[in-house]
Amino acid sequence: MMTKIFLTAIREFKATAMTKAFIFGTVLLPAIIGGVLWVAGSAGLFSQTGKATEGTLAIVDPTSGAVGERIRARLKPAPKPTTNADTAPQHADDAPTSTNAASSAAQHAIEQSQSPLHQLPPNVDVEQLAPGDDLDPVRDRVRDGDLLGLLVLDNSSLEPGGNVGLFVGPKAGANDIDILQSGIGEAIVDYRLDNAGVDAKQIRTLVSQPAVKITTLTATGEASGGEKLLEILPYAMLMLLALAIFTGSGYLLMSTVEEKSSRVMEVLLSGLSPGQLMTGKIIGQGMVGLVTLAIYAGLGVFTAKQFSVFQLIPPNLFAWLFIYFIMGYFIFAAFNAAIGAAVNEIREAQALQGPVMGLTILMIYLTIFSTTISHNPHSTLAQILSFFPPATPFVMPVRLGFVNDPMPTWQLYGAPIVGFAGMFFSMWAAAKIFRVGVLMYGQPPSLKVMVKWLQYK
Repeated sequence: MMTKIFLTAIREFKATAMTKAFIFGTVLLPAIIGGVLWVAGSAGLFSQTGKATEGTLAIVDPTSGAVGERIRARLKPAPKPTTNADTAPQHADDAPTSTNAASSAAQHAIEQSQSPLHQLPPNVDVEQLAPGDDLDPVRDRVRDGDLLGLLVLDNSSLEPGGNVGLFVGPKAGANDIDILQSGIGEAIVDYRLDNAGVDAKQIRTLVSQPAVKITTLTATGEASGGEKLLEILPYAMLMLLALAIFTGSGYLLMSTVEEKSSRVMEVLLSGLSPGQLMTGKIIGQGMVGLVTLAIYAGLGVFTAKQFSVFQLIPPNLFAWLFIYFIMGYFIFAAFNAAIGAAVNEIREAQALQGPVMGLTILMIYLTIFSTTISHNPHSTLAQILSFFPPATPFVMPVRLGFVNDPMPTWQLYGAPIVGFAGMFFSMWAAAKIFRVGVLMYGQPPSLKVMVKWLQYK
């Protein structure tokens, strides 16, 4: 019996994994992505800064240039003098080497992602306009791109709670608009402070927040920039599992329907029992999903190493990733095997698969977009879904991804027990439906009829 199951699994794996489409989509594509990351890191592309905001801002200034000059000071700061000491390495060890170029570039990219939106200082000049000037020609210049924008101020704009009118052209990017808004707002606040007899520069200096560089201490050393990784790690685990689970179980549904509609299933059942055939097919496509998981997990590890944050990932997460893949795959593979055996065409399978996919989408939606789980992995909703088998393989990896906020031990080991119990029940129910439906043709059964099949002995 085991030999037949093994041969069926090998046949199923080869029929899917040896196709050009699978090799390109699952093997070559991640390899290309990894190669691009390596080349980009080695070439320093991650460390390249964005384009500076440049142009001229026309201002209707009721203060006779007082606000305009402050805006110019904000949006066109004087360049800082540079000396040879600023650019020359202090020690021989400070000089860059080819071995750490990619890591340094990637680390610089992390630091840039934590900085404000603009990476280069703006270079925006100011063109003063008097109140009462005709603004239609100025708007045309903004529309044509001759001006970066038009700022219209009045006396109410300078009061607390006042509104400011800013007109920008179609070529102004989101980064340009953010910089203009920030510079204009700060300049108006400075004007208010100066008018109140308060030294705006001193106030700005006193209330400026220090830059906080976060360094995570690990068992193997230190790592900077890891807080960004810890933010995305839970969702990276979820998406990785969902990709692997639905890849394998989706192929299983397709192959089952195709073999049944082409009557190949009848030939296979002449030498196999329905249980052996279903088990072999599930294991074979599970190997496909496992290959997908291994490849994309490897890509994730490579990326983490490129950004020098791999040491922040606890090693036991990979073991849990494998465990929840097995659980989630067999649960949804059982659903798809039962549906594939009960129908004759793909469109019929899609109709029956609707409730299953709806449930899956709901679980993923609650896990990713519900602030109850994403901001509080120990919430009541998170704990309930952790013990609901269809949701367990999606919710638990997300909770495990919050490595700095571990869950109670009883949930850590209790949820997998409940999840595997649900997996075995799914396999038992799928075997019942597969045995009855695999040789039935004609009108596809309803969900009510499929439930009745579970009562057959």
